[in-house]
Amino acid sequence: MRNVDRILADWQEWDTPWSNPPKILRALIGGSTNESYLIAVDGGRWVLRLNTCKSSKLAVDRAREETIVKHAAAAGIAPTVGYCSVQAGVLITEFVDGVHWDKKTITDPGNLSQLINLLQSVHTLDVDTPAINYFMYAEQYWAALNAEKIKIPQRLQHERSFIMGHREYDFLNSQGTHLCHHDLSPSNIIQHQDRLYLLDWEYAARGSRTFDYAGFLTEWEISIDQIQKYESLDPESIRLAARLYRYICQLWRLLNASR
Repeated sequence: MRNVDRILADWQEWDTPWSNPPKILRALIGGSTNESYLIAVDGGRWVLRLNTCKSSKLAVDRAREETIVKHAAAAGIAPTVGYCSVQAGVLITEFVDGVHWDKKTITDPGNLSQLINLLQSVHTLDVDTPAINYFMYAEQYWAALNAEKIKIPQRLQHERSFIMGHREYDFLNSQGTHLCHHDLSPSNIIQHQDRLYLLDWEYAARGSRTFDYAGFLTEWEISIDQIQKYESLDPESIRLAARLYRYICQLWRLLNASR
């Protein structure tokens, strides 16, 4: 029996209003860290996500994620949570039948404004979780790569020297902490009717708006000048944060590619 079948066999023990057993419609592709399935139950469609062993080595805090995603769903910027069990490694969220935005979408100023408003909604969420230290987070990935004896390219070793040479720069205390999504790629933005939703909150935590915007600019390949009318951002801080973001992403990809 597959793991997903074992999980679904216990559906009557879940704290949900469902009166019928969930049925798997199909596996969902695209995620490299988790297993995801589209399921149907009581006339609705939901996304069932199962954690894998990669969650711990990628420093994913599932308890924190549960807290944050429920707040985000209540604010209308994330899919509704149908069921969550950190212990069982299960998260079920409402399926958003919409259109994913791509980089061309925000060439329209109105769309860019709508997306910035979504980010600002994230940053105003009042969720009491510990703040993340990005430099320590990067070092945690570095230690995990060494523990698994994964070969690290020399260019990343040089980049680590640069990054850690700037670790005294405090992204957090310069402007306080805010709830940040930390994974603002186009694949995580979906539009349903006239509303935008953010998906995949597993890396969300309290942190630096500067770092979150740096990740956003990097993923969408836009310049800081394009969003200065919406947010007053320090260019030097954004450049350093973007470099740190890219460095962490490269470490993540190396670690995620390992067995």
